[in-house]
Amino acid sequence: MFMAKGGTPVANAKAQETAVSADEDEDEGISSSAARHWPRTFTERGVSVPFTTPVLAQARMRKRSKDEEAELLVSGLSGAKGIYVIGWRSVREIFTRMTTHDQRLYAALATRNRIVPEGVRKISLKISNSGLAGPQAAATAKASLEEMENEKLLANYHLVSTVLKSHSKDKKGITVADLATAKGRQKVKDRLSEIGSRFSLSADEFYSNLEEWSDTMAAMGLPDVPMKTRYRRMRDNLREFATSILEWARNDRSESAQGAKLVGQVAEATLILLDLEFENVDKMAQELGPTMQNWKANKVALAQAVERVSWMLDGWDPVVAMWSEHKDLPRHEQQAMADEVCRVMPVVPEEEIKKSERVKWRDMTNGIKNTVQALEDWSTGEIDVVMVMRIEKMKAKAR
Repeated sequence: MFMAKGGTPVANAKAQETAVSADEDEDEGISSSAARHWPRTFTERGVSVPFTTPVLAQARMRKRSKDEEAELLVSGLSGAKGIYVIGWRSVREIFTRMTTHDQRLYAALATRNRIVPEGVRKISLKISNSGLAGPQAAATAKASLEEMENEKLLANYHLVSTVLKSHSKDKKGITVADLATAKGRQKVKDRLSEIGSRFSLSADEFYSNLEEWSDTMAAMGLPDVPMKTRYRRMRDNLREFATSILEWARNDRSESAQGAKLVGQVAEATLILLDLEFENVDKMAQELGPTMQNWKANKVALAQAVERVSWMLDGWDPVVAMWSEHKDLPRHEQQAMADEVCRVMPVVPEEEIKKSERVKWRDMTNGIKNTVQALEDWSTGEIDVVMVMRIEKMKAKAR
Protein backbone atom coordinates (compact mmCIF):
# COMPACT_ATOMS: atom_id res chain seq x y z
CA MET A 1 0.00 0.00 0.00
CA PHE A 2 1.23 3.52 -0.77
CA MET A 3 1.04 6.14 1.93
CA ALA A 4 0.33 9.71 0.87
CA LYS A 5 1.52 12.78 2.70
CA GLY A 6 0.07 13.01 6.19
CA GLY A 7 -0.44 9.23 6.39
CA THR A 8 -3.43 9.12 4.03
CA PRO A 9 -3.44 5.71 2.31
CA VAL A 10 -3.50 5.64 -1.48
CA ALA A 11 -4.71 2.10 -2.01
CA ASN A 12 -6.06 2.69 -5.49
CA ALA A 13 -3.90 5.05 -7.53
CA LYS A 14 -6.06 4.51 -10.60
CA ALA A 15 -9.07 5.91 -8.75
CA GLN A 16 -6.90 8.76 -7.51
CA GLU A 17 -5.96 9.65 -11.07
CA THR A 18 -9.54 9.57 -12.23
CA ALA A 19 -10.50 11.96 -9.43
CA VAL A 20 -7.80 14.51 -10.29
CA SER A 21 -7.78 16.36 -13.60
CA ALA A 22 -4.74 16.33 -15.86
CA ASP A 23 -3.75 19.86 -14.89
CA GLU A 24 -4.82 19.96 -11.23
CA ASP A 25 -2.54 19.54 -8.23
CA GLU A 26 -3.66 17.60 -5.16
CA ASP A 27 -2.85 18.68 -1.61
CA GLU A 28 -1.66 15.40 -0.14
CA GLY A 29 1.72 14.94 -1.75
CA ILE A 30 0.59 12.99 -4.79
CA SER A 31 -1.31 14.03 -7.89
CA SER A 32 -1.64 13.22 -11.58
CA SER A 33 -0.93 16.78 -12.68
CA ALA A 34 1.84 15.68 -15.05
CA ALA A 35 -0.35 13.53 -17.26
CA ARG A 36 1.09 15.20 -20.36
CA HIS A 37 2.91 12.66 -22.48
CA TRP A 38 4.53 15.50 -24.42
CA PRO A 39 6.21 17.91 -21.98
CA ARG A 40 6.84 21.49 -23.02
CA THR A 41 10.46 21.69 -21.80
CA PHE A 42 13.25 19.45 -20.58
CA THR A 43 12.78 20.89 -17.09
CA GLU A 44 9.13 19.83 -17.13
CA ARG A 45 10.08 16.35 -18.36
CA GLY A 46 12.65 15.90 -15.61
CA VAL A 47 15.76 13.73 -15.35
CA SER A 48 15.67 9.95 -15.31
CA VAL A 49 16.73 8.64 -11.88
CA PRO A 50 18.17 5.09 -11.80
CA PHE A 51 16.26 3.77 -8.80
CA THR A 52 16.26 0.00 -8.21
CA THR A 53 12.95 -0.27 -6.34
CA PRO A 54 10.67 -1.73 -9.05
CA VAL A 55 7.81 0.74 -8.70
CA LEU A 56 10.30 3.63 -9.03
CA ALA A 57 12.32 2.26 -11.96
CA GLN A 58 12.53 4.93 -14.68
CA ALA A 59 10.93 7.57 -12.46
CA ARG A 60 11.96 11.15 -13.19
CA MET A 61 12.99 13.99 -10.93
CA ARG A 62 12.36 17.61 -11.77
CA LYS A 63 12.84 20.98 -10.12
CA ARG A 64 11.31 23.97 -11.87
CA SER A 65 13.40 26.54 -9.98
CA LYS A 66 15.90 26.84 -7.15
CA ASP A 67 13.20 27.98 -4.74
CA GLU A 68 10.64 25.27 -5.52
CA GLU A 69 10.56 21.79 -4.06
CA ALA A 70 11.72 19.00 -6.32
CA GLU A 71 9.14 16.53 -7.60
CA LEU A 72 9.23 12.86 -8.56
CA LEU A 73 7.29 11.78 -11.65
CA VAL A 74 6.16 8.15 -11.59
CA SER A 75 4.13 6.54 -14.35
CA GLY A 76 1.69 3.65 -14.13
CA LEU A 77 0.81 3.51 -10.43
CA SER A 78 -1.75 0.74 -9.84
CA GLY A 79 -1.87 0.03 -13.55
CA ALA A 80 -2.94 3.58 -14.47
CA LYS A 81 -1.68 5.06 -17.73
CA GLY A 82 -1.04 8.54 -16.36
CA ILE A 83 2.02 10.05 -14.73
CA TYR A 84 1.88 10.91 -11.03
CA VAL A 85 3.68 13.90 -9.50
CA ILE A 86 4.93 13.47 -5.94
CA GLY A 87 6.50 16.18 -3.80
CA TRP A 88 10.07 15.16 -2.99
CA ARG A 89 9.52 15.32 0.78
CA SER A 90 6.58 12.91 0.44
CA VAL A 91 8.44 10.21 -1.50
CA ARG A 92 9.71 8.31 1.56
CA GLU A 93 6.25 8.43 3.14
CA ILE A 94 4.56 7.05 0.02
CA PHE A 95 7.18 4.46 -0.99
CA THR A 96 8.06 2.96 2.37
CA ARG A 97 10.01 -0.04 1.05
CA MET A 98 12.76 1.57 -1.00
CA THR A 99 16.00 -0.37 -1.38
CA THR A 100 19.03 0.84 0.58
CA HIS A 101 20.58 2.07 -2.68
CA ASP A 102 17.48 4.16 -3.42
CA GLN A 103 17.31 5.62 0.09
CA ARG A 104 20.89 6.84 -0.29
CA LEU A 105 20.24 8.19 -3.79
CA TYR A 106 17.04 9.91 -2.68
CA ALA A 107 18.84 11.67 0.18
CA ALA A 108 21.75 12.76 -2.03
CA LEU A 109 19.49 14.22 -4.72
CA ALA A 110 17.42 16.11 -2.14
CA THR A 111 20.25 18.62 -1.70
CA ARG A 112 20.59 19.49 -5.39
CA ASN A 113 19.47 22.95 -6.52
CA ARG A 114 19.76 22.24 -10.25
CA ILE A 115 18.58 18.94 -11.67
CA VAL A 116 20.37 18.05 -14.91
CA PRO A 117 21.28 14.66 -16.44
CA GLU A 118 25.04 14.81 -15.87
CA GLY A 119 24.66 15.89 -12.24
CA VAL A 120 22.21 13.09 -11.44
CA ARG A 121 24.40 10.59 -13.27
CA LYS A 122 27.51 11.52 -11.29
CA ILE A 123 25.71 11.18 -7.95
CA SER A 124 24.20 7.87 -9.01
CA LEU A 125 27.57 6.48 -10.10
CA LYS A 126 29.19 7.38 -6.80
CA ILE A 127 26.44 5.58 -4.88
CA SER A 128 26.51 2.55 -7.19
CA ASN A 129 30.28 2.43 -6.79
CA SER A 130 29.71 1.69 -3.09
CA GLY A 131 28.12 -1.64 -4.05
CA LEU A 132 24.55 -0.83 -2.98
CA ALA A 133 23.18 -1.71 -6.45
CA GLY A 134 25.12 -4.97 -6.64
CA PRO A 135 28.71 -5.95 -7.49
CA GLN A 136 28.30 -5.79 -11.27
CA ALA A 137 26.81 -2.29 -11.12
CA ALA A 138 29.62 -1.27 -8.73
CA ALA A 139 32.29 -2.44 -11.16
CA THR A 140 30.59 -0.66 -14.06
CA ALA A 141 30.16 2.51 -12.00
CA LYS A 142 33.85 2.51 -11.09
CA ALA A 143 34.80 2.22 -14.75
CA SER A 144 32.36 5.00 -15.66
CA LEU A 145 33.75 7.35 -13.01
CA GLU A 146 37.26 6.70 -14.30
CA GLU A 147 36.04 7.41 -17.82
CA MET A 148 34.57 10.73 -16.67
CA GLU A 149 37.94 11.69 -15.22
CA ASN A 150 39.67 10.85 -18.48
CA GLU A 151 37.11 12.40 -20.85
CA LYS A 152 38.46 15.94 -20.57
CA LEU A 153 42.09 14.85 -20.96
CA LEU A 154 41.27 12.79 -24.04
CA ALA A 155 39.10 15.56 -25.50
CA ASN A 156 41.91 18.07 -25.03
CA TYR A 157 44.47 15.72 -26.57
CA HIS A 158 42.33 14.98 -29.63
CA LEU A 159 41.29 18.62 -30.12
CA VAL A 160 44.88 19.88 -30.02
CA SER A 161 45.93 17.10 -32.38
CA THR A 162 43.07 17.87 -34.77
CA VAL A 163 43.91 21.58 -34.79
CA LEU A 164 47.57 20.86 -35.51
CA LYS A 165 46.75 18.42 -38.29
CA SER A 166 44.47 20.93 -39.95
CA HIS A 167 46.33 24.21 -39.40
CA SER A 168 50.03 23.65 -38.66
CA LYS A 169 52.56 23.98 -41.44
CA ASP A 170 53.64 20.32 -41.24
CA LYS A 171 50.02 19.05 -40.98
CA LYS A 172 51.00 16.64 -38.24
CA GLY A 173 49.11 15.92 -35.04
CA ILE A 174 50.66 15.02 -31.71
CA THR A 175 51.57 11.79 -29.99
CA VAL A 176 51.79 10.82 -26.35
CA ALA A 177 55.58 10.92 -26.76
CA ASP A 178 55.35 14.61 -27.71
CA LEU A 179 53.83 15.35 -24.30
CA ALA A 180 56.15 13.10 -22.30
CA THR A 181 59.10 15.53 -22.23
CA ALA A 182 59.55 19.26 -21.60
CA LYS A 183 61.14 19.62 -25.03
CA GLY A 184 58.20 17.90 -26.72
CA ARG A 185 55.64 20.02 -24.88
CA GLN A 186 57.50 23.21 -25.80
CA LYS A 187 57.49 22.18 -29.44
CA VAL A 188 53.71 21.64 -29.33
CA LYS A 189 53.31 25.04 -27.65
CA ASP A 190 55.40 26.71 -30.38
CA ARG A 191 53.26 25.15 -33.08
CA LEU A 192 50.09 26.30 -31.33
CA SER A 193 51.56 29.77 -30.91
CA GLU A 194 52.04 30.06 -34.65
CA ILE A 195 48.41 29.07 -35.30
CA GLY A 196 47.07 31.32 -32.54
CA SER A 197 48.89 34.33 -33.97
CA ARG A 198 46.69 34.07 -37.07
CA PHE A 199 43.75 34.91 -34.80
CA SER A 200 45.67 37.59 -32.87
CA LEU A 201 45.94 35.25 -29.87
CA SER A 202 48.99 34.45 -27.78
CA ALA A 203 49.96 30.83 -27.27
CA ASP A 204 48.54 30.90 -23.76
CA GLU A 205 45.27 32.52 -24.88
CA PHE A 206 44.89 30.09 -27.75
CA TYR A 207 45.59 27.05 -25.59
CA SER A 208 43.23 28.36 -22.88
CA ASN A 209 40.45 28.58 -25.48
CA LEU A 210 41.20 25.05 -26.64
CA GLU A 211 41.14 23.83 -23.04
CA GLU A 212 37.74 25.47 -22.41
CA TRP A 213 36.52 23.96 -25.66
CA SER A 214 37.63 20.42 -24.83
CA ASP A 215 36.31 20.63 -21.26
CA THR A 216 32.89 21.70 -22.52
CA MET A 217 32.47 19.06 -25.20
CA ALA A 218 34.32 16.21 -23.45
CA ALA A 219 31.36 13.81 -23.40
CA MET A 220 30.69 14.48 -27.10
CA GLY A 221 34.28 14.51 -28.31
CA LEU A 222 35.28 14.73 -31.95
CA PRO A 223 34.53 12.51 -34.94
CA ASP A 224 37.12 10.24 -36.52
CA VAL A 225 39.12 9.57 -33.35
CA PRO A 226 40.22 6.06 -32.32
CA MET A 227 38.06 5.92 -29.17
CA LYS A 228 34.38 6.90 -29.39
CA THR A 229 33.17 9.16 -26.62
CA ARG A 230 30.22 8.37 -24.36
CA TYR A 231 27.59 10.43 -26.20
CA ARG A 232 28.66 9.06 -29.58
CA ARG A 233 28.42 5.50 -28.25
CA MET A 234 24.98 6.25 -26.80
CA ARG A 235 23.85 7.67 -30.13
CA ASP A 236 25.09 4.56 -31.96
CA ASN A 237 23.31 2.32 -29.45
CA LEU A 238 20.09 4.28 -29.89
CA ARG A 239 20.33 3.89 -33.66
CA GLU A 240 20.75 0.12 -33.33
CA PHE A 241 17.86 0.01 -30.86
CA ALA A 242 15.53 1.87 -33.24
CA THR A 243 16.33 -0.58 -36.04
CA SER A 244 15.86 -3.59 -33.73
CA ILE A 245 12.55 -2.61 -32.18
CA LEU A 246 11.02 -1.55 -35.52
CA GLU A 247 12.00 -4.90 -36.99
CA TRP A 248 10.44 -6.67 -34.01
CA ALA A 249 7.24 -4.64 -34.41
CA ARG A 250 6.97 -5.68 -38.07
CA ASN A 251 7.16 -9.36 -37.11
CA ASP A 252 4.87 -9.31 -34.08
CA ARG A 253 1.11 -9.75 -34.35
CA SER A 254 0.06 -8.68 -30.85
CA GLU A 255 -1.24 -5.31 -29.64
CA SER A 256 2.28 -4.64 -28.32
CA ALA A 257 3.56 -4.21 -31.87
CA GLN A 258 1.90 -0.81 -32.23
CA GLY A 259 3.60 0.48 -29.09
CA ALA A 260 6.95 -0.91 -30.22
CA LYS A 261 6.52 0.81 -33.59
CA LEU A 262 5.87 4.13 -31.85
CA VAL A 263 8.98 3.69 -29.71
CA GLY A 264 11.07 3.10 -32.82
CA GLN A 265 9.60 6.15 -34.52
CA VAL A 266 10.30 8.35 -31.49
CA ALA A 267 13.88 7.02 -31.35
CA GLU A 268 14.42 7.76 -35.05
CA ALA A 269 12.98 11.27 -34.71
CA THR A 270 15.20 11.86 -31.67
CA LEU A 271 18.25 10.72 -33.67
CA ILE A 272 17.55 13.31 -36.36
CA LEU A 273 17.69 16.05 -33.73
CA LEU A 274 20.80 14.53 -32.12
CA ASP A 275 22.59 14.36 -35.46
CA LEU A 276 21.97 18.07 -36.03
CA GLU A 277 23.56 18.94 -32.67
CA PHE A 278 26.56 16.72 -33.38
CA GLU A 279 26.99 18.33 -36.81
CA ASN A 280 27.00 21.80 -35.24
CA VAL A 281 29.59 20.83 -32.63
CA ASP A 282 31.79 19.04 -35.17
CA LYS A 283 31.57 22.02 -37.52
CA MET A 284 33.24 24.22 -34.91
CA ALA A 285 36.35 22.05 -35.04
CA GLN A 286 36.30 21.98 -38.84
CA GLU A 287 36.05 25.78 -39.06
CA LEU A 288 38.63 26.88 -36.52
CA GLY A 289 38.90 30.46 -37.79
CA PRO A 290 35.26 31.50 -37.29
CA THR A 291 35.16 29.57 -34.00
CA MET A 292 38.18 31.38 -32.52
CA GLN A 293 37.25 34.80 -33.86
CA ASN A 294 34.01 34.76 -31.89
CA TRP A 295 35.01 32.37 -29.12
CA LYS A 296 32.98 33.86 -26.25
CA ALA A 297 29.69 33.48 -28.12
CA ASN A 298 30.68 30.12 -29.58
CA LYS A 299 31.62 28.79 -26.14
CA VAL A 300 28.10 29.53 -24.92
CA ALA A 301 26.57 27.94 -28.02
CA LEU A 302 28.78 24.88 -27.57
CA ALA A 303 27.76 24.44 -23.93
CA GLN A 304 24.08 24.74 -24.87
CA ALA A 305 24.44 22.16 -27.65
CA VAL A 306 26.20 19.66 -25.34
CA GLU A 307 23.54 20.11 -22.66
CA ARG A 308 20.74 19.59 -25.20
CA VAL A 309 22.39 16.37 -26.29
CA SER A 310 22.62 15.20 -22.66
CA TRP A 311 18.89 15.87 -22.22
CA MET A 312 17.94 14.15 -25.49
CA LEU A 313 19.90 11.04 -24.54
CA ASP A 314 18.72 11.02 -20.93
CA GLY A 315 16.58 7.99 -20.15
CA TRP A 316 17.39 6.06 -23.33
CA ASP A 317 20.34 4.01 -22.03
CA PRO A 318 18.29 1.88 -19.57
CA VAL A 319 15.62 1.42 -22.25
CA VAL A 320 18.24 0.24 -24.75
CA ALA A 321 19.81 -2.05 -22.12
CA MET A 322 16.41 -3.52 -21.28
CA TRP A 323 15.58 -4.23 -24.92
CA SER A 324 19.00 -5.77 -25.63
CA GLU A 325 17.83 -8.93 -23.81
CA HIS A 326 14.55 -9.41 -25.68
CA LYS A 327 15.85 -12.05 -28.10
CA ASP A 328 16.54 -14.44 -25.21
CA LEU A 329 12.97 -14.22 -23.89
CA PRO A 330 9.78 -16.08 -24.88
CA ARG A 331 7.41 -14.11 -27.10
CA HIS A 332 4.96 -13.14 -24.33
CA GLU A 333 7.81 -11.67 -22.26
CA GLN A 334 9.07 -9.78 -25.31
CA GLN A 335 5.61 -8.28 -25.69
CA ALA A 336 5.54 -7.27 -22.01
CA MET A 337 8.98 -5.71 -22.44
CA ALA A 338 7.76 -3.77 -25.50
CA ASP A 339 4.87 -2.43 -23.40
CA GLU A 340 7.24 -1.39 -20.63
CA VAL A 341 9.65 0.30 -23.06
CA CYS A 342 6.73 2.26 -24.47
CA ARG A 343 5.70 3.30 -20.97
CA VAL A 344 9.07 4.70 -19.88
CA MET A 345 10.79 5.96 -23.02
CA PRO A 346 11.73 9.67 -23.08
CA VAL A 347 10.39 12.11 -25.67
CA VAL A 348 11.92 15.38 -26.82
CA PRO A 349 9.92 18.32 -25.39
CA GLU A 350 7.70 20.52 -27.52
CA GLU A 351 9.87 23.64 -27.30
CA GLU A 352 12.88 21.73 -28.73
CA ILE A 353 10.96 20.85 -31.89
CA LYS A 354 10.60 23.12 -34.91
CA LYS A 355 7.03 24.30 -35.38
CA SER A 356 6.88 22.56 -38.76
CA GLU A 357 7.66 19.23 -37.06
CA ARG A 358 5.33 19.54 -34.06
CA VAL A 359 2.30 17.97 -35.73
CA LYS A 360 4.28 14.77 -36.34
CA TRP A 361 5.56 14.71 -32.75
CA ARG A 362 2.09 15.44 -31.36
CA ASP A 363 0.71 12.49 -33.31
CA MET A 364 3.44 10.23 -31.95
CA THR A 365 2.98 11.28 -28.33
CA ASN A 366 -0.80 10.94 -28.59
CA GLY A 367 -0.20 7.45 -29.96
CA ILE A 368 1.99 6.65 -26.95
CA LYS A 369 -0.67 7.90 -24.55
CA ASN A 370 -3.29 5.67 -26.16
CA THR A 371 -1.07 2.61 -26.49
CA VAL A 372 0.99 2.35 -23.32
CA GLN A 373 0.05 -0.43 -20.90
CA ALA A 374 1.40 -0.29 -17.37
CA LEU A 375 2.68 -3.43 -15.70
CA GLU A 376 0.29 -4.19 -12.85
CA ASP A 377 2.79 -6.10 -10.73
CA TRP A 378 5.07 -3.06 -10.49
CA SER A 379 2.45 -1.12 -8.56
CA THR A 380 2.23 -2.97 -5.25
CA GLY A 381 5.10 -1.11 -3.61
CA GLU A 382 6.51 -4.40 -2.32
CA ILE A 383 10.15 -5.31 -2.88
CA ASP A 384 10.15 -7.79 -5.76
CA VAL A 385 13.57 -9.45 -5.41
CA VAL A 386 13.58 -10.88 -8.94
CA MET A 387 12.66 -7.51 -10.39
CA VAL A 388 15.30 -5.71 -8.31
CA MET A 389 17.94 -8.12 -9.61
CA ARG A 390 16.79 -7.46 -13.18
CA ILE A 391 16.96 -3.69 -12.61
CA GLU A 392 20.42 -3.97 -11.05
CA LYS A 393 21.56 -5.93 -14.08
CA MET A 394 20.12 -3.24 -16.34
CA LYS A 395 21.87 -0.52 -14.28
CA ALA A 396 25.15 -2.35 -14.71
CA LYS A 397 24.78 -2.16 -18.48
CA ALA A 398 23.39 1.35 -18.79
CA ARG A 399 26.50 3.43 -18.14
